[in-house]
Amino acid sequence: MLVCLIICGCSAVQVSQDFDTTADFSRYQTFDWAPKPPQNTNDILMDSQLMDRRVRKAIEEYLAAEGLSHTPGKKPDIYINYHIVVRTRLEADSFNRGFGWYGFRHPYGGYHYPYWGGLNTHIRQYDEGTLIIDFADSGTNELVWRGIGSRRVNKHSTPEKTTATVKETVAQILAQYPPLVKSCLLYTSPSPRDL
Repeated sequence: MLVCLIICGCSAVQVSQDFDTTADFSRYQTFDWAPKPPQNTNDILMDSQLMDRRVRKAIEEYLAAEGLSHTPGKKPDIYINYHIVVRTRLEADSFNRGFGWYGFRHPYGGYHYPYWGGLNTHIRQYDEGTLIIDFADSGTNELVWRGIGSRRVNKHSTPEKTTATVKETVAQILAQYPPLVKSCLLYTSPSPRDL
């Protein structure tokens, strides 16, 4: 039975990015994989060659569709690497057991008291997978962009679903690239004469 790591498709991908604000991303037109491969995690699921091929193919196809050229064997503008990290998380749900009245009968009258059922808390454990994609300038070997995507992990799935989910996750991460560098504009308040 083939068991692959999949970043589960039933939950949304939470993405973020970090980048060198001084980098000129418009000059990065070619890419290749970093000479140093992703580090082994000593996890048999994450270190799967099948998963490695899926992630690499998804990244290559997305960047090619965006106009970047893959130039294996030649020095590219940027080197790409990726990492997968899986962490165990806890999730808690609380619900109210109810509200009501209780009482008893007595020959001289009855008594009723309110009761509060309190909260029940159910705690679940799940795995969260994080895919990190790094772009490094080939001239300086310095990191210029990092994209991060996290979602719940499903370790048992079909190869087709695994491939589709990897492509979706990669696409949402790389949709942030190239980053929009915000420029600061000097604002001058109007003088009273201009109002």
